[in-house]
Amino acid sequence: MISKSLSYLGIFLLNTLSLLPLFLLYRLADAFYLLIFYVFGYRRKVVKENLYNAFPDKSSLELNAIEKEYYKFLS
Repeated sequence: MISKSLSYLGIFLLNTLSLLPLFLLYRLADAFYLLIFYVFGYRRKVVKENLYNAFPDKSSLELNAIEKEYYKFLS
């Protein structure tokens, strides 16, 4: 019963979100990027390790820039 009502709530929220204009969706994505990168740090160790393994010849500054771009793409 609870999962069914949560499904309906999720569908309602997604439908409402789909009605927003693109510039608002991009602003929401920017806010989401700030949350997952700076506040929650979602899987930062895993991402750093994977980037280091994929690009061993890049400097740490370049890897940090790639990491930020990855999180922007994720959001």
